[in-house]
Amino acid sequence: MVHSKYRIRILVLIFILAAVSGCVLTTGVEAPDYAYPDSSFQVIVSLELTGEGYGVGQLGVLVPTGWEADNVTYTGPSSGSMFYNENVSSALESIFPCSPWDHWIGFATDSTTGITGECFEVTVNVHTDGLTGTVDIAFLGMAAYYYDSYPCSTTVEVVELNLEQSTWGAVKSEFRL
Repeated sequence: MVHSKYRIRILVLIFILAAVSGCVLTTGVEAPDYAYPDSSFQVIVSLELTGEGYGVGQLGVLVPTGWEADNVTYTGPSSGSMFYNENVSSALESIFPCSPWDHWIGFATDSTTGITGECFEVTVNVHTDGLTGTVDIAFLGMAAYYYDSYPCSTTVEVVELNLEQSTWGAVKSEFRL
């Protein structure tokens, strides 16, 4: 879980990143407000290419320790998959160290893509652990380790699934043959 003193650390990183120029602008994150323990949900990250020329697309995902991310795909003028990349993970950790309760997961495309002004949407599957509470997650788009924004973050409330007896009965009756 991200504690309040570590939220301050994330905000400091955001201001540091704002001073760095690059070639990918992370413009938004769409994520659900709620998730359940030991479950998965999708996040859509919006990116705009602002630099010159082509580059290998990269995405950094900052999630709590115990959470994972996978099945990363992108759509835009071109589309494809992004794959886990230890070098991207290590670079993000060295540039933007995170708390012991968080970790960076880096992904990269397997080819160069994009030119200035093109926009992409990246879809990421995020997997929670068994804990409940409010967590911050963040995303940073890059091309060849250059970026033109700070990580976009969002808050997700992880809550217990609470089905009332009457609701469960209704669900069971829907699937009865």
